[in-house]
Amino acid sequence: MSKTTNKFSPEVRERAVRLVLDNEALLEPIGNIPPAEAEAKFYAALDAEPMAA
Repeated sequence: MSKTTNKFSPEVRERAVRLVLDNEALLEPIGNIPPAEAEAKFYAALDAEPMAA
């Protein structure tokens, strides 16, 4: 079995993990979908006919 070496320092790997986790936290309130998709759904809902009560 070959030994793998890490190209990046522990600091760089930690920063990358933090970025991923931060992005997940930012997307969670909009349903973990891309912001463009959330925006499209939002404007589609505005254009939809209002439902009768």
